[in-house]
Amino acid sequence: MKKILKYIILSLFILNLAEIGLKTLGSSIGTILSYLSFLLLCFYYFLYLRGKPNMWLLYIGLGYFIISGYQIYVGTEREFIILMIKFLIIVLFGNDFFKHVSRKEMLYFLVIGCITVILHAVVFPDNYGRYSGFYLNPNAAGFIALVAYALSYSVKNQKVKLFIQIITTIAGLVTFSRTFILIWLIINLFSLKISLKNFRVLGAGIVLIAIIFSFGEILNLGGQRYEIFKALLNSNENSTVSSGIGEDSRTETWAMFYDEIMEHPFLGDGFGKFQGGGVHKIGPHNTYLLIAGEAGLVPFALFVAFVFYLCFYGYKKFSMDPTSFFISLILLFYLSTSHTFFDSYIKLCISLFVYNRVKEIKNSTLESIDIK
Repeated sequence: MKKILKYIILSLFILNLAEIGLKTLGSSIGTILSYLSFLLLCFYYFLYLRGKPNMWLLYIGLGYFIISGYQIYVGTEREFIILMIKFLIIVLFGNDFFKHVSRKEMLYFLVIGCITVILHAVVFPDNYGRYSGFYLNPNAAGFIALVAYALSYSVKNQKVKLFIQIITTIAGLVTFSRTFILIWLIINLFSLKISLKNFRVLGAGIVLIAIIFSFGEILNLGGQRYEIFKALLNSNENSTVSSGIGEDSRTETWAMFYDEIMEHPFLGDGFGKFQGGGVHKIGPHNTYLLIAGEAGLVPFALFVAFVFYLCFYGYKKFSMDPTSFFISLILLFYLSTSHTFFDSYIKLCISLFVYNRVKEIKNSTLESIDIK
């Protein structure tokens, strides 16, 4: 019963079932699944666990919600309170839950999620041309594919590891996320520290990229982002399509919010000011800017310290468990391209998961750990 309940909770959070229910079955089912996921997490904690909350994220969350909540620009006060309660439930009760989720268990659920992305691209293609499976947003799907790819380095069976790396790479590529490709390359370069044989994986991935962008039409792929990547692959620098890669620049979007941050650097501008419907009617696509702009210096500094804590100790113990550093690196980069963190329960869950893995290796005196 304990394991069944554990896997139900993982399915609800890691496979994004509440949002899928909302989109495909309507608001009633989606709402039920959303509240059920949080209720089951609380139930599991009080029934089987008694661990401590994640104090990093607790202080960050309290600082963000208390300071930004003095002025609410987007949504109602009721929606703000519900969002804060959901965040606190995950931080208070989810920390110990994800402490007891093994790397193997997390990897299996993430791979299932990646398979839904591939099925979306191959079986249910659409005019949008970027695919996301259960995650509804291609950037979120790219994040999931990268975390699964990172965890593949914990697999000892070489054939299984290669299979997972192929599946997760394909899933990430069909999201047509520039962030995915950049981080995927960085992870593969760092993987050479583990073994120079991993150069073969990098080579295989580049071949996959070439195949997908060369035969995309046969695979029912399409859309503007596909054409942009294809033009770049063919070195067609004069193509009008390839010029689109400069559009939607993250750095240009970030620059729109700098003045507002500097106007109120200590206490921010209030909740929702840096989200859709806020000052520029769009979000900054950067969690660091979101926190600084809405809640000011203290929560921002704590959040940056938390992320660098993960990266520092992940890298320091790289030889013991490279997957912890890889996931920390993924968080570092993805949080700089997305402003959904406090309401992105997948990112919160992954943050809790990797925090406990980093804490585990940080306190270990062994040269390596048995990856479970």
